[in-house]
Amino acid sequence: MATMSAQGVPEDMKGKDKIVFGNIHQIFDWHKELHMYVVYCQNKPKSEHIVSEYIDTYFEELRQQLSHRLQLNDLLIKPVQRIMKYQLLLKDFLKYYSKAGQDTTELEKAVEVMCFVPKRCNDMMNLGRLQGFEGKITAQGKLLQQDTFMVMEQECTFLTRGKERRVFLFEQLVIFSEPIDKKKGFSLPGYIFKNSIKVSIGLRSAVKIAFNF
Repeated sequence: MATMSAQGVPEDMKGKDKIVFGNIHQIFDWHKELHMYVVYCQNKPKSEHIVSEYIDTYFEELRQQLSHRLQLNDLLIKPVQRIMKYQLLLKDFLKYYSKAGQDTTELEKAVEVMCFVPKRCNDMMNLGRLQGFEGKITAQGKLLQQDTFMVMEQECTFLTRGKERRVFLFEQLVIFSEPIDKKKGFSLPGYIFKNSIKVSIGLRSAVKIAFNF
């Protein structure tokens, strides 16, 4: 990053460097809130898109200039991978503290948090890959659940094959999207908006449905 700032970047890439690296500097400066990882993951799809445009040109030149073995993509994924390592490390601490008869109250809380953060990060990365939705995502309330389902049309027959859909359940809306087929030449994962349904039930009912979807 320091080399890029000192030497400058290509004209058509100016202003995009902040998207590429997101808030990685906050993570590097020993974050005080784990939510920063969620923000980083939410920005990751945009970062991937820009990096893919320059990975074989500008960023490859930088890699060779700095004699780095890894490509930029390999470095930018490390904060995401580290989230899971934190969880595993804390679980190990909890196991050995329990065996030693130590108080594990605070460790149990830490493990609970670190089980939630990776899920939240994964939710935000997948949501960031959603394309074609013209509404305002932030107006749909919290993202309660997201997963891949096989969806059948109402008038289908026994032999009709289901369609794979990525479904995002918000407090106010359910969004159905189609996974982008990598076989058709798309190098990055993504989802194309297909349809949405307004959620007109209460939050408790919505949460219940989310786990039975």
